[in-house]
Amino acid sequence: MLQSLVADEGGDTPEDLQSALDAAMHQLSWRPDALRIGFIITDAPPHTNYHQRYN
Repeated sequence: MLQSLVADEGGDTPEDLQSALDAAMHQLSWRPDALRIGFIITDAPPHTNYHQRYN
């Protein structure tokens, strides 16, 4: 799946990492017995001023 991704320099730094983590943990369909492992790949540092759950 990662082979199909293309980076196009969105120019919208910094990234909204907190929302991405929240979506990965709560909006994806995980099997109840699955071990959740994620890889964070961004081209910019995260926002740190959103006061969200994941920081």
